[in-house]
Amino acid sequence: MVLIDSIITDNLGTSGINLIGAYNDAQLGKVRTESFFQMQPASTSKLDASAVYDSTTLQLRLNFYSYGFPGAQNMQFNVHELTDTINNYKRQYYNYTVPYDPATLGEAHILVDYDSLKKNQALTSGQDTFLLKARLNDAFGTKLFNIAYNDNNSELSDAKKFRTAVKGIAITPTQDNGVLGLNPTNSLSKLIVHYHTMENGATKDTLQKSFVFVDGALYAPNFTNVTVNRGATELATLTQSYQSMAPASGLRAVQSGAPMMTKLDLSGFYAFADTIDKLVINSAELVIDNVGSSAGSEVHTDLLLKVVNNNDQFMYARVTADREAMLRYYLFNDSRHYYVNSDASSGTPVSLKYNADDDRFSGFMTLFVQSLFNGRNTGDAVNESRLRYLGINPLNPASGTSVTRTTFNANNVKLRIFYTVPANSGATP
Repeated sequence: MVLIDSIITDNLGTSGINLIGAYNDAQLGKVRTESFFQMQPASTSKLDASAVYDSTTLQLRLNFYSYGFPGAQNMQFNVHELTDTINNYKRQYYNYTVPYDPATLGEAHILVDYDSLKKNQALTSGQDTFLLKARLNDAFGTKLFNIAYNDNNSELSDAKKFRTAVKGIAITPTQDNGVLGLNPTNSLSKLIVHYHTMENGATKDTLQKSFVFVDGALYAPNFTNVTVNRGATELATLTQSYQSMAPASGLRAVQSGAPMMTKLDLSGFYAFADTIDKLVINSAELVIDNVGSSAGSEVHTDLLLKVVNNNDQFMYARVTADREAMLRYYLFNDSRHYYVNSDASSGTPVSLKYNADDDRFSGFMTLFVQSLFNGRNTGDAVNESRLRYLGINPLNPASGTSVTRTTFNANNVKLRIFYTVPANSGATP
């Protein structure tokens, strides 16, 4: 297993997903997620001169992702005010954080049921509405109200000045009973200042001034921070990016959020291939058996394969030596990393799909394995340029939008090859 990095968890160019919560994984350690949000006024219109502050509430719509718990859970989270601004001009990664005031603005509560969330996640329409809600303290609410009422120094009408005055909020877990997904860009996700006005001697109440969490075109202010504590597991010494280890138990894992991949060593294939001069591979299937999935902590539905070098890092398409070494293999790149091509469609990654009935991942990579055979003797005399390692990585759900993990035993990973050799080769057909 290898810890990796460069996993982006911001919402630029996506429909928006943030993660909040924590859960204890007996094999991989305690996973904790915190979400950070930057606000902007839904409208820059000032409040009426007779407006009077009442209260402030926060509501965020769930996107139905959940992990780390079965059945029903009553979840509680703390809301904090950021004390520094989010950097709007660079992408945010899973280990990025922003300082926040330890004092809470309020507590958010929600009762959720895993089965109900999963059912709604599978729907394309007619989904239920689940809202995480909190009543925020009046000091913070009054600050927002005064900005909307006065627009001093253009803090309401100028987005940059507003972000300086109100840096944003963070939501943190208070329990270890699961992780939820939020959709901050949904129209129902907003922070609401409630107020009333006096018109002709009569009170007009239930009025609202909204602040929303919509990503702008040039920045991505909403993101998730993911941390993991592996101290109570056999992975306690696995702490640095691109550090690898092979636990004596045979445990292997692919983990989203706090990213981890399993590295495949292809030396077994070459030991076989080097005994045969010519062959045609009829099919090559990568299989991972006896995966094991449980309600509330289900495995990925799809995994993919990326090329890894001798230093446990991904081969990089912008490095000339890497690019030239990969030309002879059936791969494609996304201008950064190399992926094993699908037999069905070049430019599409091989998907190792999970079959719950068989408790197995599998995917065909026949053309790629044939290219391994054909290219095994190309290069220098000692074949140091051979492609030797592949990394099993998350495909669905993606690493930057989930904390899903898949575990299995090293002995349950197999490459099954059916092949044909010429009759006069001396080898067994």
